[in-house]
Amino acid sequence: MPLISASQLAHVQKVVELGMVTDVTIVNHTTADSPFSDDEYVQEATSSRQTLKGWLREVPAGTIDVVSGVMANTGVYRLFLPVGTNINNGDRVIVNGEEFVVQDTNADSTYQATLRVSLKRAE
Repeated sequence: MPLISASQLAHVQKVVELGMVTDVTIVNHTTADSPFSDDEYVQEATSSRQTLKGWLREVPAGTIDVVSGVMANTGVYRLFLPVGTNINNGDRVIVNGEEFVVQDTNADSTYQATLRVSLKRAE
């Protein structure tokens, strides 16, 4: 017997989505074989751009890094999106004019109330 039923999980997901009020643009990327070598290169697929509501949160990091020659607390960014959102590692995310790169998602987790995405600022 499951810990939580599918209908209960669906209700929890709907409640979580009420807090997602920020516009998030996701630009999905595809990899293609390079015609000039055996290496792969990343080609942006502009047809797979989507905008939806989400919630971006900066989690302060416990360490200080060197950013552009200056000591800084860089932080880690977490983006919360509706379960089932099409997003993968390497995709680009634009929130409030700032661009981020997807590092990781919890898409394989059981009992997801939200899709949690780890981001870093695009350089």
